[in-house]
Amino acid sequence: MRRRLLPLATVLPLTLAACAGQHPGGAAAGAPAAGYPAAAPADARQAGRAALLGGDAVNAEAALRRAVQRSPGDPATHSLLGVALDMQGRHAEAQASYREALALDSTHAGARNNLALSLTLSGHGREAVSVLEPLAGGADAGGRTRHNLALAYAAAGDSTRAARLMAPELGGGARGAVNAWRLALASQ
Repeated sequence: MRRRLLPLATVLPLTLAACAGQHPGGAAAGAPAAGYPAAAPADARQAGRAALLGGDAVNAEAALRRAVQRSPGDPATHSLLGVALDMQGRHAEAQASYREALALDSTHAGARNNLALSLTLSGHGREAVSVLEPLAGGADAGGRTRHNLALAYAAAGDSTRAARLMAPELGGGARGAVNAWRLALASQ
């Protein structure tokens, strides 16, 4: 089980941050959340996002909890809070936060991707597959969704479906074969 999740644990923080809509340069990376003005929900959310980008999940959680209190109907804030909780290894709480975001906006792709990654990391690959399959089948499904679904398939032990889904990204020829082999190893 640990061998299967090690590759996932390596990429999870970066992938979760990307799914939450954070982009390098979008906020001052490393800015401490506690010192950020918290006059408005957007300020608290920005402070949480900055703390996440700086790798400070504890301060991010504090800022994002303030933002959720001030604006409980914002699905993006709930999703970001889930990222902070996931980064601390508190997957059940993170999943509850992602589910709250989806209850507020069932089309929030970031929250759905984050939920699936959290489920994958916590050993619930099959449930992660069920969360992402409907989204991945859509015409507007991006590469990130397909990639996350492939990770979920691998975590669920289905390396064949994972490799098939990732075939375009794995490349062709010998390189593609090596990449597919690595993906299969990650799922064992």
